[in-house]
Amino acid sequence: MNQLKKITTPELLDVFNTTSKDVNDIIPGVLKEKEVLMISGDTGIGKSILAQQLALSIATSTTFPKLGASDPYYLFGTKNKKVIFFNFENDLSYVKSRYNKQIKGLDTNDYGLKHTINTLNNNLVFIHDTSFEEHWEQIVDFIKKDSTLNGGVLFVDSHYTSTKNDYYRPLKSQIKTLKEKYNMTIVIVSHYKKRVDKKNVFNPKNISGWKRLSSFVDNLLLMHRPSIEKDIKVYIERTNTQYKMYLDDKNLHFYIKHKSK
Repeated sequence: MNQLKKITTPELLDVFNTTSKDVNDIIPGVLKEKEVLMISGDTGIGKSILAQQLALSIATSTTFPKLGASDPYYLFGTKNKKVIFFNFENDLSYVKSRYNKQIKGLDTNDYGLKHTINTLNNNLVFIHDTSFEEHWEQIVDFIKKDSTLNGGVLFVDSHYTSTKNDYYRPLKSQIKTLKEKYNMTIVIVSHYKKRVDKKNVFNPKNISGWKRLSSFVDNLLLMHRPSIEKDIKVYIERTNTQYKMYLDDKNLHFYIKHKSK
């Protein structure tokens, strides 16, 4: 693997008002300590962008989604954690360019961008390997060798879908090891099948390999863009809630609009 050394350069309100916050929340209503969250949805909808934004928000303890544009937004905080991001999906230069835009667009509050970048350098480890099939054994070995990563949040973008039954048995075991032995929280980006249930775009069965994946996934965040609309609809399985999210093309941050009264 080639390591990229720490990069330097609906109305969601209802969901989080009705979701009780506890000490295990990393992202209220979405992600808890030692859980597996799967992000999936339509091809090209921005799953990797959302995953990177989540990773940056957790690594820097900044708000998510981003406060931006000209409208007022509701925001919520994230728990600060060490983040390890494995990229198996996109070209390195593209990922670096995207990160640079997102870093500059972070809500730095009173600390300023320099402080935020310093925090990011300490809390984000980025691993780049564009092999088609992700290597969970190598991921476990990487975490095992660096005790400072224990208890962090692992992002895997994206999940390789295999038709072989013998692929999922060790995968389930490896994820169990990451959660129970190394106290890792895991976020996996996956893909929809080529043919989806158009009557129910948020049906988990639309996820490629879902029959085998369902046994170890704790929560789902699914994304869909209606063909005639600019907004992206997001579904969170735990709260059984749908809401709207928008993408700021300038800094590649997803944001939410203030709920109309």
